[in-house]
Amino acid sequence: MIRDGLRTLLAHDRVVEAWLRDQVAPALDALKADPSRVVTMDGMRAALVAEHAKATGSR
Repeated sequence: MIRDGLRTLLAHDRVVEAWLRDQVAPALDALKADPSRVVTMDGMRAALVAEHAKATGSR
């Protein structure tokens, strides 16, 4: 049982490492290259509120 748990943890670690390498690192590099692409928390919150209002028909 312990070996299975360790294998599961190692598999999870490999998935996380691949995600960081393949998606997160390139996104960070793109933001460093063009900081105007950064979305602030306030900007994200406003976009989510607007999207929710659009989806639910509320104002």
